[in-house]
Amino acid sequence: MAIHNEQLNESLGDLHQAVQLIASTGISYIDTAPDDSHTNMSWSNRFRGFLGHSFGPRKSLQVGICIPALELMILKSDELINSRPLVGITLEEAGGWLAAELVKHGLDASHFTLKRHYELPEYPDRTVTRFPNPDEDALNAYADLYDLAHHSLSELMQNEINASDPVCWPHHFDLATLVSLPAEDGSAESRSIGLGFSPGDGSYAQPYFYVSPWPYPDLEKVSLPDLDVGHWHTEQWTGAVLSFEDFKGRENEVVAGFLQNAYQHSKALLMSTT
Repeated sequence: MAIHNEQLNESLGDLHQAVQLIASTGISYIDTAPDDSHTNMSWSNRFRGFLGHSFGPRKSLQVGICIPALELMILKSDELINSRPLVGITLEEAGGWLAAELVKHGLDASHFTLKRHYELPEYPDRTVTRFPNPDEDALNAYADLYDLAHHSLSELMQNEINASDPVCWPHHFDLATLVSLPAEDGSAESRSIGLGFSPGDGSYAQPYFYVSPWPYPDLEKVSLPDLDVGHWHTEQWTGAVLSFEDFKGRENEVVAGFLQNAYQHSKALLMSTT
């Protein structure tokens, strides 16, 4: 993947804000879920982007964002029926267009809101400033990375009956799955392992994969095992991390092996602390 980290960083804010249109549709038209899952998104290889949950009449509608085109999409019964490029308009204007289009399908435009119950990082605010022409290489790279993450996580978790489907959460923009492990010896304490991909956040500016056991191991009592590739992150949270610089250009060789190795180590850590 011949792209620099700086290119990705410059496009991240616009992309993260764009997918809030999907989350806003969930907030506006889907019953609130206690775990906030009404706002999350699934990856679509077909559309090279994210799709929200089905809603509206007979749950036939979906809203999505095509990443390479930075384009807002409306689907009905799994088929694209309308789209609007975001370049040159604000998030507020895009939301107004979307709400007007949904009226044509029997939904109340007054229910649509861009208000969120969570905060995003500090980006140039596209609510009131227009989306600029994107870096096409960066957007295609992000689409490739999310596609890689979805494929790698789905492959690893295909035989794990207690694993959730990989979904993207609009708060942190990470695509992740959670594996719930049974409590040992009658303990009521839940145990889990989160595996995912982040496009960059407060922990790391560059994209990275992670595998994180919960509860976090007590590092005064437990030594973290050596990883085949990547490193352990131990500030504020504990987990194995594979950074963009560690896998760029050899994704297929490194990512799947990292996830498998870190997942097995995380399970062993949780077993050793029960």
